[in-house]
Amino acid sequence: MSSSRRPFSCTLCSKTFTRSENLERHKRGTHGNETRRVFECPHCQASFARRDVCKRHADKCGNTLNRRQQEMEVAVPSIPDDDTLFSTGVAAAGTSASSPLRNFAPSLDGSSEASPFDHFTPTESIRDANAHIAAYFKYFHPLLPLIHRASFDVTSAPKPLVSIVIIIGSLYSIRLVPGNDNSAIIRRCQELWQQGSEELRRRVSNDWRELRKTWMMQAFLLHIVYGAFMHETTEHEKTRWMLRSLVDAVRDLGLLKQVVAISTPQTWLINIIPNGSQFYSTQLHERWQSYVDEESLKMSMYTLLFLDHHVLSPCNIRPLLSPIELSWELPLATSLWEAEDAQSWQQKLYDEYGRATTGLFESPTKLPRHPSTFSLSEASQAIMSGAPHADLIDALSASPMAIMCVLTNLEALVRDFTRSYYQLPPSPSDPSAFHILTQSQNRRIQAAMKAICDIIKERMPLAVAELDQSIWQACQILSWSVKLSLCRPDDLLVSGVVESRVFAGLLTATHLALGSYVTFKRTTHALAQQNFGQPSGDDSIIAIIDDLTAAMSGITNVAPDLVIREAPWITAASYRIIITIWQALRQAITNTREKLEKSLNTGLGGHSFGSSSLIFNSIMEIILPYESQPDTNVKQMRLWTADPATLLVTLDESEVTFMNLVVRIFRDRSVWSIGPSMAAVVSDILATRVNLESQVEMG
Repeated sequence: MSSSRRPFSCTLCSKTFTRSENLERHKRGTHGNETRRVFECPHCQASFARRDVCKRHADKCGNTLNRRQQEMEVAVPSIPDDDTLFSTGVAAAGTSASSPLRNFAPSLDGSSEASPFDHFTPTESIRDANAHIAAYFKYFHPLLPLIHRASFDVTSAPKPLVSIVIIIGSLYSIRLVPGNDNSAIIRRCQELWQQGSEELRRRVSNDWRELRKTWMMQAFLLHIVYGAFMHETTEHEKTRWMLRSLVDAVRDLGLLKQVVAISTPQTWLINIIPNGSQFYSTQLHERWQSYVDEESLKMSMYTLLFLDHHVLSPCNIRPLLSPIELSWELPLATSLWEAEDAQSWQQKLYDEYGRATTGLFESPTKLPRHPSTFSLSEASQAIMSGAPHADLIDALSASPMAIMCVLTNLEALVRDFTRSYYQLPPSPSDPSAFHILTQSQNRRIQAAMKAICDIIKERMPLAVAELDQSIWQACQILSWSVKLSLCRPDDLLVSGVVESRVFAGLLTATHLALGSYVTFKRTTHALAQQNFGQPSGDDSIIAIIDDLTAAMSGITNVAPDLVIREAPWITAASYRIIITIWQALRQAITNTREKLEKSLNTGLGGHSFGSSSLIFNSIMEIILPYESQPDTNVKQMRLWTADPATLLVTLDESEVTFMNLVVRIFRDRSVWSIGPSMAAVVSDILATRVNLESQVEMG
């Protein structure tokens, strides 16, 4: 129903009403004073101001509980209450295995501080938990800064949250000791994930408003990450349920709007007492905690939108959330989020945003920022304008997380245009996929990409620490993914095939790109291109050949220390880029071979392969230096040869060389199972090809 027919909107949630008295009744019953809620549900203890509302809720709640009891004949195991989550005897790099858990986030340099576990004799389980938590914050946290590191207290944090931090951290820490059999640890991680997800499900079933708590959202989001990218069917089914439940809850609770979730945002900016005041330390710590609480909720909202896209889009499923729904200011500078204490936080605040003194008080000079930083949609629109405000550029430069969210929004926009384009019949005048967006739309996306890529190019040389390098590398890969999607749409999206898991989506996309699967939509558009005399896809590839080769070089030439830090959604994005490059290489090989054979059959001297030769040689020049074969230099010399026989040999060997490199690239990305799984897919395709060639030679 349109908003004009429901003109009365609740200021505390997203509900609308046709009459003012219905709105007032809703406010009294839903948002009224707790002292007036005299009617209590006998099942979940929720309270209501009206008897009839309470009765309807109680009937529904009782039916739900009875159904769950019938489904669960065996009691669901809960998270262990002791510290023996699991034991591996592995210590994270740079962390002393004998040091007890710290009061806050574990130190990564082995420094010792007062700990609540000092009265214990350090046990193997405590040492292992310490190592796994340290590995989480060292390797995973920089690419998804969901949890505030400095205030994460392992002694008071809820068990489901601590457990999933340990589970994800163990994926990294067990890789630091080569040669160990990690299968038992992986199985234990999966068991703990199952227990944690059931614990979260039980809490939400008892009271769905539990998701209002920031730690619950954090635990849900981290469980979603593990379930989506660890290649288990049962885990992914639960992951989808958790994602849907979290999206529904934040909508119903009004958490997608900052003005609803936080009545008075940025109270920590007002009247900061300068150093030397009697109440300086106390007030400063309170303001720091206020910032942490507000920014934690904001990071949870942005993480939900980010994961919603990167979990569902590889499956060709529309994200559940629209960026327009998210009305939160862009994340503030990463340096503030990573400050170790209140004093360093205040110093970072002034370093990033300046300092102004008014009477006895101090405050930052550059906050609040320009309206283009007030939401993700406004930021995306401003950066597509071609002339973004300096405050927006500064905000993106200071927060890689903000850049990744803007890139994700741009990719979602391109995918929506592409989906709409392929729902229409092919156009006789312009059936090429290269023109999905209009010239005006292309200019806007390109303007946004130029501004973002300029920021990335400026920041990457300044990233000295590995954690900074890893997150800017991730931003660069996402930017390549958006650029390529403008000219080479995802075959899974074009085909209309929908999968249920990330791994299944990438697998199907691989076979679609190689021509193993054919669907009606792809056949219709391919037939249209043939009937209307359209050229091959070389033209669109030529337009992005520089981006293709840059992406191939960037994905291949990653330092080992950065490979282990690569987030699973970045590995998935890298694989989709590799598929595009693979498809371009195969097309160039086919076109070049056809022209070469035609030249040999006609007996005409000389041969010109045009764009196909340029594409083929550009890709192979990136690949061959990474091939550890003694005749690599000879193969490089063959690329530009004029001898037909030599060129045919080069064409025959090139795709096998490419596939061998792809297997090695993704086999090295072994922390999350998405990397080895895709390496196994390419390895199987390579083995099938070699077997077929052997049969042809023998028969």
